[in-house]
Amino acid sequence: EGDIMFMQAVSAPALDKDMKIAPTCKLDDGKLFVSWMTPKIRCGLIEEFDNIEDGKHLKSKRWTEVVAKSLYVEIPDPLSKVVLDGESCENNVPFHVESL
Repeated sequence: EGDIMFMQAVSAPALDKDMKIAPTCKLDDGKLFVSWMTPKIRCGLIEEFDNIEDGKHLKSKRWTEVVAKSLYVEIPDPLSKVVLDGESCENNVPFHVESL
């Protein structure tokens, strides 16, 4: 229970031919396209999945987006559940992602 956040950090414009999650991202520019949202209720995240698939989510005021070279994520609440690429992160260890 509590707050939920959905975040994605990618270096390619799409995950496949249909899922354009970061349409303005370029594969070879060495940058990460980071976007996130914090829905007021969990159902708010579920309704965003269709928009994420075709890139429409980035037109919503609920989403924040930045372009970065690296990303460092700390999890301040030890009771938080963190899932990274479908895998649960044990002990909520901070992680660092850098585009080369």
